[in-house]
Amino acid sequence: MTNQPLHDPQTEESHGRQDTLQRLLESAVSPALPSDPDPEKTIQWVAGNIDKGLCRIYAVHINECLDEEGYKRLLERVSQRIDDPQLTKSLKETLTAPEQEFVPLLTDIAFESIDQILQQAKALGREENFLHVQCTRVGNELIVLADRDPRYEWILPAVQKRLREELSDLHYDPAAIESQSLDLSLGHRLRFLDYELRIVRDRHGEERTRYRLVEKSKRRYARKARSRLFGRYDPLRFLQPALNWIAKKRSWQTVERTYRKANAIQVGWRHLPITLLPILMLLFGWLSPVALLCLAAIPVCNWRWMVDVLLTAYEKANSIQARWHHLPVTLFPVLMFLFGWRSLVPWLDLTVIFLCNWHWSLGIVRWAGRHKMDVVVGTCAVAALIAVSPLLREIYANRPRETVPSSSLPPGFYRGEYHGPSWWNGESVPATYYGLYVPPHFQGQKGPFPLIVYLHGYGERTKSRIFKAGLPAAIANRFGTNKPNGHFQFVAFFPIDPTGHFQADSAEVERIMMALDYVIGRHRIDPSRVYLTGTSAGGSGVWELAQAYPDRWAAVVPVCSFISPDVEKVRHLPAWIFHGAQDKLAPVERERYLVQQLKEAGAEVRYTELPKKGHIIGAETYNPKELYKWLASKRKR
Repeated sequence: MTNQPLHDPQTEESHGRQDTLQRLLESAVSPALPSDPDPEKTIQWVAGNIDKGLCRIYAVHINECLDEEGYKRLLERVSQRIDDPQLTKSLKETLTAPEQEFVPLLTDIAFESIDQILQQAKALGREENFLHVQCTRVGNELIVLADRDPRYEWILPAVQKRLREELSDLHYDPAAIESQSLDLSLGHRLRFLDYELRIVRDRHGEERTRYRLVEKSKRRYARKARSRLFGRYDPLRFLQPALNWIAKKRSWQTVERTYRKANAIQVGWRHLPITLLPILMLLFGWLSPVALLCLAAIPVCNWRWMVDVLLTAYEKANSIQARWHHLPVTLFPVLMFLFGWRSLVPWLDLTVIFLCNWHWSLGIVRWAGRHKMDVVVGTCAVAALIAVSPLLREIYANRPRETVPSSSLPPGFYRGEYHGPSWWNGESVPATYYGLYVPPHFQGQKGPFPLIVYLHGYGERTKSRIFKAGLPAAIANRFGTNKPNGHFQFVAFFPIDPTGHFQADSAEVERIMMALDYVIGRHRIDPSRVYLTGTSAGGSGVWELAQAYPDRWAAVVPVCSFISPDVEKVRHLPAWIFHGAQDKLAPVERERYLVQQLKEAGAEVRYTELPKKGHIIGAETYNPKELYKWLASKRKR
C-alpha cells in the first residue's frame, strides 16, 4: 500500500494567492530591462561593448541587506510604483515574510523609473545604427557605458546625476550605494556581477577586454557590517549632503581627476616603482641612492613594456625609411647629433629633404590654404619667439646662481653670481661675484641663521683666489666633521670687489650690498645677527661699510686695517680689533690710538695685538673658536 502525502488546504490556498499575485504584478508592470539573466552572458556583452570603444563607465551596486526590515522597505518602494490600491493591499497581506522567488520581480517594479532613465540615455546616444551609449541592469546592479565622442560626453554625467536623484527619491541609504566612475582605457579595473574586467594588450599590440570571476568584494560586506553596527545612525548618512556638495565643486573634481590619472598607473605590482619614484625623490632627493635604486627598478620590473616601447620606436623609424627619397629624413637627426644644430650640414640635409620630397611642400601649401588663420597665428607666434629670444638669452645669462666650485674644498662652499634685483628685466648689469659657505648640517633646518660677511684682502680679489686665505681658509681647514673646531655655526658670505678697496661710495660696494640682501633672503638669514669682518684692505672696508651702513651690523671685526673711522658713527657697534705688532704696512700705533678713542667714547671694544706678527694674521684671527663665541653673543641693538 502506497502512502499518499497529505494535502494542507491552508498551504494550497497560500500558494494560490501568491500565484495570482505574481500574475497581477507581471501584468501591472512590464520591466524595460531584464532582471536576472545569466551573469556570464551579461559580462560577455559588457566586454564586447568595451572592445567597441565604450570605455567610459559608470556602475552602481545597491548593497542592501534583504532581512525583514530591508524586505519591508522593498515592498514600500513597490507600493509607490503601483497605482492600484487593492493590489497594494493584497501585496502587503500576502508577502508578509521575505519570499526569495518574488525578489527579482519586486526589484524590477521598484527599479521601473531607473530602467526608464537607462533607456532614455541609450536613445540619446544613438546615431543611426551606432550606439554611443549602452546600458543594462541586473538585479541591484546597473552599468552605463559610453565612448569618447565629444558630442555625447555630456550624457554620462547627466545619467549619474539623474540616478543619484532617483535613488534618493527611493530612500536608499547612501552608505549602501557603491558606485564606480572610471575609464578602462586608462588602466582602471571594473567590478561588476562579481567579475573583474580590464583592458590588456596582447603580444601583437592589440587591446582586448579580459574578465575573470573573483571573490565577492570585502567592501560590500564591510558596508553591511557597518550598517548593522550603526543602523539608521550611520555617520556617513548625515555627512552625505556635505559630501555631495563638495563633489560638485570644480576644484574637487580637478583633484579627483588628477588622482584617477595617477592611480591609473598603479594597475599591478610591477608599476609600484613608478608610483614610489616621485615620493622617494621628494623625501630623499633626486640623486639619493634610494631614488636611483627605485629608478633602476622601473625597467627591471617592466622589461616587457620597455621592449614594446623600443620596438614601437623602431617600427616608427623604419616606416619612414621606405624609399630612397626618405633617406635625408632618417639622416637629419643623426647629423644634428653629430655636427650640432648650428652646423651647416644638417640644414643642407633639411633642404635636400624638401627637394627629394617636393610633394610634401605641395601638401603643406594646400593645408595652409585651408587653414589660413592657423598659419597667421603660427607665423606671429614664431616671429614673436624670434624677437624675444635675445632677451630670453640675456635673462637666462643674467640669472642669479650659486654653483659648487671645482676645487678640492669641503662640502658647503659655493661660488655665486648676482646681477642685481632687476635681472629678470634683461638689463645689462655688471655681475657681483661672491663666495658662500652654508654649513652642511644646516640642510633641512628652517633657520633663521647668523651670517658673517668677510671682506677679502687686495690679493684675493679674484674668483680663483677668494677661498685661499682669511676666513674661507680657516673654515675649510679647521671646521667641519672630524675637524678640530667641529661644526661651523654661521653662514659665511665672501663678496668680491674687483678693485680690492671696498670704497663706501663706489658702485662695486652698492652692488655688494644688493647681493648681501639677496643672500639674506635666499638663505633665511636673521637680519639682527649679521657680522662684518675683513683683513688688510678688507679690514679698511669693514670701517668703510660700518660708517656707510651703521644699522646693518651686529658687530664688526677689523683685522690689520689701514684707516681709522669716524668714532661717532661706529661707537654703537661692538668691535673686536686685531693687529700685528710688527705690521710694517699698517702701523700699529694708529690702531692703538683708535682703540683708546673708542673706549673714551663709551664703545664696546676689544683689542688683540699679536706680538712678533706682521700684516698677515688671518690664521691667528680666524682659527680659534673664541672669536665665534663672542660673535654669537651679539645681536643688533
